[in-house]
Amino acid sequence: MPRRYLAIGKTRILNLIPNQFIKPPKFIQSFLFGTENKKLLNAIIEDTSPEFIRWALQKLIEWNNDTSFKEILRIHGTKDKLIPLKGEATQIKDGGHFMVVDKAIEISAIINQEIESLE
Repeated sequence: MPRRYLAIGKTRILNLIPNQFIKPPKFIQSFLFGTENKKLLNAIIEDTSPEFIRWALQKLIEWNNDTSFKEILRIHGTKDKLIPLKGEATQIKDGGHFMVVDKAIEISAIINQEIESLE
């Protein structure tokens, strides 16, 4: 996790943000998620409860992974602004945080190729 998330988590600032302000404005959503499909992103966030967003953000900033895997396929977008690329990964050029939608065909091909190599 980026250090700024850990620092934000320690401030407990999420507890001070009222539910009506927990969802970012649409122009910030598009920037953060880096999506080509703004209509779908807006619909998903509009349909997501503020309580779930608060819970998810809290879990994100509290996450402490202490498990190491030797064999793992890590796919990461080069333009993910929410969780920036760090370390080794199969990179999706221009992939943002919403790339599972925007780059679904490319990601699926990588996963399928990895599965076929295991057989």
